[in-house]
Amino acid sequence: MFSFLNPFARLTTTRGQVLGFRLNDGGRDAAGFKEGAGDCVVRAIAIAAELPYLQVYEDLRAANAAYADQKNDKLARRLNMTGTSPRNGSHRNVFHDYILGHGFDWVPTMKIGADCQGAYAGQ
Repeated sequence: MFSFLNPFARLTTTRGQVLGFRLNDGGRDAAGFKEGAGDCVVRAIAIAAELPYLQVYEDLRAANAAYADQKNDKLARRLNMTGTSPRNGSHRNVFHDYILGHGFDWVPTMKIGADCQGAYAGQ
């Protein structure tokens, strides 16, 4: 009835095939996690790298803990105060090396002096 409100309803490929929306939680539910959380980085990496959610979650938790122990900056102090769980979010300073280690490349999407943004590209 309200399909016109669905932005994915009319997407098509160059061959005219209709693209549908497919919900994917990155394996979070299958790993036994319930309720909402700020773990979008974990889910995104699990989906893009095709890794189990729990493996990415534990790897990022360990990376958060290592960062908090080894650094002495505002992020490290926040991690020490709030905990190292990726459920509380993951910072680029922490997950950048992790994602590069899985074969992704950092691709800057804007020029120097502009509002810097970037994206990770797979192999």
